[in-house]
Amino acid sequence: MGQARQFGLTPSPARPALVPRRQPEPEEVFLAWLMWLPADADRQQAAAREVSRIDASDATGEGPTKLRALFADLAAG
Repeated sequence: MGQARQFGLTPSPARPALVPRRQPEPEEVFLAWLMWLPADADRQQAAAREVSRIDASDATGEGPTKLRALFADLAAG
């Protein structure tokens, strides 16, 4: 165990084992999606597909709801 700690494979007792990862904001996800989308893609159709994917996932909460609204606005034109 001491050797594992020496090589940084286990956290020291003074440090937390894991730092919770920050969830990206819906706007960050939307912007990343827009940047990933090919330039010649039909943005409205692609956004409508994303709305369908979010609806099918049954995701709840403020984040998915806001992300869905961003995609729905784009899909509506």
